Amino acid sequence: MTATVAPLPPLRRIAEATLVVALLDGAAAVTLYAWILHVTTPARIFQGIASALVGPAAFEGGLPMVLLGVLMHTGVALGWATIYAIAWSRWPALRALTRTTRGAVLAGIAYGPGVWLCMRFLILPLTHAYLQPVGSWRFLAMIGIHMAAVGTPIALLLRQAGPLPGTRTAEPSHARA
Repeated sequence: MTATVAPLPPLRRIAEATLVVALLDGAAAVTLYAWILHVTTPARIFQGIASALVGPAAFEGGLPMVLLGVLMHTGVALGWATIYAIAWSRWPALRALTRTTRGAVLAGIAYGPGVWLCMRFLILPLTHAYLQPVGSWRFLAMIGIHMAAVGTPIALLLRQAGPLPGTRTAEPSHARA
């Protein structure tokens, strides 16, 4: 049995998904930790991300470390969008599920917690990040945030290969006669 492999979604869609996810996930972190819980500041959230690469000195690095954290956060979003795009192109069942908006939302609701669990158990332990205890309300909140701000936008934006709505594609040269 041969598996059908579809083309990857256009790079523009992957870039859009990356930016939307970086913005939504970053905004969720700032809203929860800086504005609701008042346990940190927006700048320290992104310095904390930079500290995974630079170490504790990131917290003393000012704006350059904030910008490095934003860049790293966006890079992680790009990674998750790309992984989803590859899975979508290689897995016919995922393409079939995401033909409808409802199916794409369901795929995103499933993908988001998978992203969080990979981050929590595989990626974050390699960094200087604080790890929420499993089962804590913050751990569960992160699952919900990743459903809404990570998985769902990725699945919705990457559910179709081919041109973006409202764009025209060039006619193949052999079609002109």
